[in-house]
Amino acid sequence: MLSEVMNLALVQLVTTAGPHMNNRKEGVVSWVLWWAKFFEKSRDPKGKRELVQSGNIGILEEIKDRIDGLQGEEMSGVLLMAAGEGTEGHRLAVDWMRDHVYFPILLLENVGYFHRYPDRRKPFLPLAVRLSMWPAYGVMTGLVPDKPEAEDENTFYRRLVREQLGAHYSFSGSKDPNKQDKEKRGRYQSWFTEIPESDDPRTSERVERLFGGSQILDGESDEPEFREWPRIKRYRLPRGYGQ
Repeated sequence: MLSEVMNLALVQLVTTAGPHMNNRKEGVVSWVLWWAKFFEKSRDPKGKRELVQSGNIGILEEIKDRIDGLQGEEMSGVLLMAAGEGTEGHRLAVDWMRDHVYFPILLLENVGYFHRYPDRRKPFLPLAVRLSMWPAYGVMTGLVPDKPEAEDENTFYRRLVREQLGAHYSFSGSKDPNKQDKEKRGRYQSWFTEIPESDDPRTSERVERLFGGSQILDGESDEPEFREWPRIKRYRLPRGYGQ
């Protein structure tokens, strides 16, 4: 099912009119099209990869149990992403984490985060899709809980990573202005918790080129939003985007 979902997303991205349509046609090649091909290659011979159901999302207690069960030199690492929609930059960051810890964990922000930061772009892909993508890529995926209104950001995330999960390491991008605070959230620190980033624009900046900045939460936008579907079927893709 995930490959069909990505094909549907691809069609919407490259056919929906808008001021950033040309940027989207260029950007989908290393993003949604990459995932569509990935899921086709990794399809379970006994069936298709299904979208996660709410009961199958890695809740914090389950992730903590997995961390507590690690033995010897087996170490865990956590990387937090706002949307985690699987762009090339996202995959490179996850690859780096996978290369340096035994148990990599990716936590995605809940909808409350985007209400706290309305200037951040609303995710295009639905949460169920984003939570389903990353386990297929080899990382445990979970959801950041809602932050208590009275608690400051740094205290909240430090408590989440170190106390609620007990993660060994917390990863951050080398260009992140808050990288030192983020890397201190884990039980230990090391040189590899700083993920190298190229001189190219940051992932968030590249994604904004596709949509033109923030999308309106619960409102209208002239850029595409992922439409709900009654059932998934094979879609004919525009020329140049076929598999």
